Amino acid sequence: MAHKEIQDSGVLTDSYIYAHIPSPFAQNALYYLLYAGELRCDTRYCIERQHLNMYLLVYVVEGGLRCQFGGNTLTVGPGELILMDCRQHHICQSIADNTHFRWFYFNGASSSYYYDLIDQRHNLVTTASETTLHNLESILNMMKEDMVDEHQASVLIHTMLWEIAADSSSKDFRTNRARQVLSYIHSNYQDDIMVEQLANIASLSPYHFIRWFKHLTSTTPHEYLINYRLKKAKELLINTDDSIEQIACQCGFNSASHFCRCFKKEVGVTPREFRHLF
Repeated sequence: MAHKEIQDSGVLTDSYIYAHIPSPFAQNALYYLLYAGELRCDTRYCIERQHLNMYLLVYVVEGGLRCQFGGNTLTVGPGELILMDCRQHHICQSIADNTHFRWFYFNGASSSYYYDLIDQRHNLVTTASETTLHNLESILNMMKEDMVDEHQASVLIHTMLWEIAADSSSKDFRTNRARQVLSYIHSNYQDDIMVEQLANIASLSPYHFIRWFKHLTSTTPHEYLINYRLKKAKELLINTDDSIEQIACQCGFNSASHFCRCFKKEVGVTPREFRHLF
């Protein structure tokens, strides 16, 4: 059943919690759901609990969360998941006024073993894959409709845990994946680079890639590309006698006028004025 009026401070409208009572069979043989929901909140939202005999998986749609548990203090941004062990003291706090996240509590089967494995691999915060998002949506839908197929729910939870444990989105892999994306930009900045190309390198959809990239660099892919082109243009202005038109072409701008507009907007002076400073 959905509870539309949540009393926790900082929780905004259109926030829901759903509950499920697992069968004895599920509790003994399956991964099983306990609670799930979708919350929108501002920076007043802060939940602190001493002990819940369950695990929590949270996906941040917008804004961000700061979570503390087991000696960890972790920040979760848009497009990311966090897996929390709620059997110990834990705090979860919104760090933005527009935070929106989806979540579910679960337990059972080999939950503790998966959690320990994921913790050892430093994957407690990870980028959500398309499969994981689809599974999360399925879980929320069955909880919302109060029609939980416990075997299906167990498979969905297991799949999500397996993906996080094995994953494409571990911190080490994310670092490597980010390095590959940035390396591609740095090697091909003179060319027209499409978001779809970069998203393919990162193994993400264009939508999730843009969110992931902005969380990583604080800029959009297009802004990063323009800024990198301008960085290379500054080097050419200082170290060569190439014309403004030549530098614009070498750095991937489609015209000298476009280059000059971007340069002045970012640097505050024209390319010619910048060159005369050195």
